[in-house]
Amino acid sequence: MPKVSSEYLAERQEHILQAAIRCFVRSGFHATGMAEIIRESELSAGSVYRYYKSKDELIQAIIDRLITSLQQQMNEEISDSISLGDVMVRCIGVISRRLTAPEAQMLPQTWTEALRNPTIATLVNKKYQPVINNFEELARQLKERGQVAADLDAVIVARVMLSTMNGFVVQKLLFNQQIDDVAFAQTVAQLFSPKAPTGT
Repeated sequence: MPKVSSEYLAERQEHILQAAIRCFVRSGFHATGMAEIIRESELSAGSVYRYYKSKDELIQAIIDRLITSLQQQMNEEISDSISLGDVMVRCIGVISRRLTAPEAQMLPQTWTEALRNPTIATLVNKKYQPVINNFEELARQLKERGQVAADLDAVIVARVMLSTMNGFVVQKLLFNQQIDDVAFAQTVAQLFSPKAPTGT
């Protein structure tokens, strides 16, 4: 049997993953079966099962890649932000750009899947934790500089920041044409880093 290159194997794996993404976006996790994914991939069942033993493996692979990519991009924005408002604007921009990709539309599905599947819940928590940790650290640093109220809990601040971003995802996907990304981000920035009122 001829030796198959690692590049070929990676391409075949990606091909199957993209077929699964199209199916999941179209029908959702629960309504999609392996038979539909195999048809979408236009490969044999044996070829698909060689790479992914089950639908759950495909779901985990997609969620892992999706959240890892978002996490990396958001952490880059957090690293050189100067205020909570600034980091919120930057991270909302990352999310807004990513939501144009088909797999990003599955984000709400990943959250509901995590509620019923302990393996997915563990994966989602693991992937989001570095972002939460970085938000928390930024909040602590800004508290020390007097840019965040001293009585605010940095852990809760981090959770509120993540909740706001997740809320943006839900609203953007549900009411796409009604959400002005720039206005949303600027409003969030003002809420998190309000400007001092001007004197009269």
